[in-house]
Amino acid sequence: MRHVLARGIAFAALAGVALAAPAQQPAPKAPDKPAAPKAAPKADAKAAAAVGRDALKGKMKPGLYEVLAEVDMSDVPGVPADKKRQSSKSQECITQEEVDKGVDLDPACPVKSFASTASEVSFASVCRDGTTAETKLTFNAAGYTADMKSTQQHQGKPIVITQKMRARYLGACPAKPPAPAPQAPPKK
Repeated sequence: MRHVLARGIAFAALAGVALAAPAQQPAPKAPDKPAAPKAAPKADAKAAAAVGRDALKGKMKPGLYEVLAEVDMSDVPGVPADKKRQSSKSQECITQEEVDKGVDLDPACPVKSFASTASEVSFASVCRDGTTAETKLTFNAAGYTADMKSTQQHQGKPIVITQKMRARYLGACPAKPPAPAPQAPPKK
C-alpha cells in the first residue's frame, strides 16, 4: 500500500531506527550484541496478515485525505537537534482496493496482541531484533488518527521513536487525467 497510513503502520511494525531517521542521516549503529535471527512462528505470521487485512475494513472510507505526520526522534543518537522532531503535510488518495487489501505487515515483527472495535484498531509487535512497536488507529467520519511508538535498545539504552498522524477526509479522489496520446515521431 502506498499511502501515508501504510507507511506509518509499516514504520511501527518494523520499528527500526533506520526507517524513522531522515534519509540523509546515517542510521545509528546496531546494538553491540544483536539477537540471533529467529524464524517467526507461523501463527504469528498469520496473525500479522489478519491484522493487516482487518486494519482498515469497515473503518476507513476511500477518498482524498490531508495527512499531517509528526515524528519525534529525540532519543535517537546522532540525529541533529533540528531534525529530532519533524512534521510533514501531504494529500493522499486512498482507493477502495487499498482499503480492501489492508496493510502489509512485516513477518519479522510478529503481532503479539491485537484489539479491534468498530472505530479503533490497536496492536503490538515484537521484532526478531527485540524492537517493540505499539500502534493505535482511530477512525471517524472526519478522518483518522494513528499513534505509533517503537522502542529498541542501542548500546544498552532504550531508543523511543513516536509518530503521530492526523488525517482529515477531504472528499472523493480527483479524477485521473487521461493518459497523453502517443506522439508521432518527427518527420525528417
